This record gives sequence, structure tokens and C-alpha cells, in this order.
Amino acid sequence: MDSYKSPLAQPSTTQMQDQPKPKKHLIQLRKVKREIETKACQDIRFSKPLVSLNETGIVYPNSITTIQGQKGSHKSRLTELICAAILSKLAQQDQIGISVDKFVKFHVVYVDTERNKNDQLPYAIQRIKEKGGFGKTDRPENLEAISLIDIDRESRFEALAEYMEEVRNENPDKFIVVVLDVITDCIGNFNDAKESLKLIDHLNKLINEHDVSFICIIHENPNSIGDSKARGHLGTEIINKATTALSIGFEKSSRELINIKFLHTRSSRRPEPVQVRYCDLAKGLVLADKTFISEQKGQNAVKAGPNEVKNWLMENL
Repeated sequence: MDSYKSPLAQPSTTQMQDQPKPKKHLIQLRKVKREIETKACQDIRFSKPLVSLNETGIVYPNSITTIQGQKGSHKSRLTELICAAILSKLAQQDQIGISVDKFVKFHVVYVDTERNKNDQLPYAIQRIKEKGGFGKTDRPENLEAISLIDIDRESRFEALAEYMEEVRNENPDKFIVVVLDVITDCIGNFNDAKESLKLIDHLNKLINEHDVSFICIIHENPNSIGDSKARGHLGTEIINKATTALSIGFEKSSRELINIKFLHTRSSRRPEPVQVRYCDLAKGLVLADKTFISEQKGQNAVKAGPNEVKNWLMENL
């Protein structure tokens, strides 16, 4: 006589091990496979840049752009010029060669982590508005700014993710450009590999699923002039993932002549650096003329060190 088996009896351990594991990602990967196969059978049209510097693309659709430099190297002022050019109501407003695709409807989100909310950050937003052709009291609908300074570092990633979801929902018909100034302050520990990769994965997810691009500002390690080392594990990883990586810094032994260098771009050959200076009248960066460049380089001629020789060889050969 067969023994009675309760309908509530649990399967044995062996039976559980024999059961196939659920395939969580198979449907998604099959969908991606079909998309790639379809696009690979069509004429490929690469995206044109949204923002260019001297005709070299610096911000592309659905991409990450990095701007790195030492403290006080005018990283934020360069970023402000880019934002002003995107928002510009003027035909000719830029002074260092920035151009923007005017057929795209933009929405700019400036996320700050360093400046105080009383005067420093409001003044920066005021400069962006004025350089973009707006009045001091204007409130452009396609510009907004937030600060993460009051949020604990451990919670900043979550706060940023929540805010970005709201921005996307409120601007479904616009291309969103997000400035993270500075990106290393958006997580608890920029040297933690797990935290760094979590943030980068989130950025990659956003740029692949939505019309959004990121401009990430990052400090260089102190005393790393010549080596161009972005700070921390996050800095290393974000540079690797960036479509365009820029660095900004003063000419050797000069505190007036500023070089904007392309560390890498989509183009096959890196363009020459753009040389600028700070102008009190313009309250920002302007192109340095040939006379000014010659004077600065002549006054500050020094013997090149190993790092300068290495960088010159890498840029010119």
C-alpha cells in the first residue's frame, strides 16, 4: 500500500536543487538583441554634438562630459559659459568659441555641492542668466538649480535620483542637461568602488533610457599638475566612461593664461588646447589673443620637467 503524501508536503532538498532557476534578465536581453540586430542592418548616423568648443564637440546627446582641474582653475566659470550658451537668447553671446545646436529644446539642471546658498550659488546662477541674455530678475523656465549641501553625503545619491525622476516627468519634450558640480560630493565616499560604480551605473542608465546628458565637474588631486589625475576612484571611473573629457588649468608658472585641453574626445585626433584668460570687464573667461599668449609664455619660460615633456610628446605625436 502506497504511503500517504500530504498535499502540503514540501519538496526535498534534492528536488529543489533540480528545479531550474528563474531567468530574470532573459526577456530584457532578447529585446536588446533584436534592437541591435535591427539597427545593425540600417545606415548608422552618429549623433551630432549638442555643444561644441571651436567646432569640436564637447557635449553629445545621451553622454557624459567631464571637466577637471585644480582648485581655483575656473572649472565652474567654464561650466557657467556652457550653460549660458545653451540658454542663450542672443545671437552672439559667447566669448571663447562655444556653439550650441539651436534646434534642440533644452532644460538645464545645475546641481551644486560646494557653494553656500546665501550668495555664492545664487550669484553663479545670476551670471548664467545674464550671460545668456536674461535679466537679473528673470526666471527662465528651462533653468533650475539645486544644492545638495544640506543633505548627508550618504543620502545624496538617493536624493539626486529622486529629483531627476521629477525633472524627467515635468520636461518630457525637452533634452535635459545636468551639471554635477562637483560629482565627487554626490556620494558618501569617492574612493569607495561600490559607491562610485553605483553612481556611474545610474548615470549610464539615465542616458540610455532618457534624453539626458551629464556635465560632471571634478577636482584633480592636489599637486598633480602635469599628470591630470582626477580625484578618487570615482574620478578614474567617470573619466573612463566619459564621451568627452576636458581639463582646465593655468599655463606653467602663469596665473593669467589658462589652457582648456581635450583629454579625449569622440574625434579621432585631439584638437589643440583653447587658451583663455579671466576678464574683469566680462566677469568671466574670454579668448586670449596672440600678444597676451606670447607675453605670458615669454615672461614665464622655464625648463620643462619630465611631466611636461611627456605630455607634450603625447599631445603632438
